[in-house]
Amino acid sequence: MDGTILRSLSWLWAVLLFIAINVVLQPGPLNWRSPRRFVATLIGLTRLVADDRMRQNHALEHATINVLEDRFGRGRVAFIGLARRDGFYLRGPATPALIEEAAWEALSRLSAGEGRLALRPQCGTSVFAANLLLSVTVLIALLGLGRRSPLEVFLWLGAANLAGPRFGRAVQERLTTALPGPDLTVRRVTGRPVMAGFFGRAAAIVPMDFFVETGPGTGGTEATGPKGGEGKP
Repeated sequence: MDGTILRSLSWLWAVLLFIAINVVLQPGPLNWRSPRRFVATLIGLTRLVADDRMRQNHALEHATINVLEDRFGRGRVAFIGLARRDGFYLRGPATPALIEEAAWEALSRLSAGEGRLALRPQCGTSVFAANLLLSVTVLIALLGLGRRSPLEVFLWLGAANLAGPRFGRAVQERLTTALPGPDLTVRRVTGRPVMAGFFGRAAAIVPMDFFVETGPGTGGTEATGPKGGEGKP
């Protein structure tokens, strides 16, 4: 077989193996949607890195969650979030007024230079980056099995596993978050209860979904009902 074709097949095998390893390592259930979820996460991470306003909202999202967890007690409540260019989503047991208050405090502390408030070890982008590092290491180890001893491969994987969290934190600190600029403000917070089925009927339960809108303007709080639009992720 032609050498060019062999090299192309080798690269194709390497790319497919790289994707397969990441699909297995990513959080969440492993099913037929997993490859699509990996690609979507990779595209989302690329967009986040390239958009400074989204990075600022990502930092504010993290800082708001950290403020909330400090108030409630870390480990006692759980909040999750997702940054967008015009703000960020949050889900957790709170009220729109409480979310707004925490967001304003977070914005004030970030603007004062408290950069550590923007970092969270549980951040999905950090976990994704750590998995990328581990998958690259696994790929290199597998491709070099014939030239490396099992002990060397084991040491490589161990080092990557240890370095993963630090690598993820560095990516989060330098690439996926940014301190808010002077024009960033909390405009309003909208919230709606999470809906769940109960004996064939929709029932509102805690936690709630919130959308924190950011940008130039004055702050305000608006709570919407189950059919309101802006608090829905």
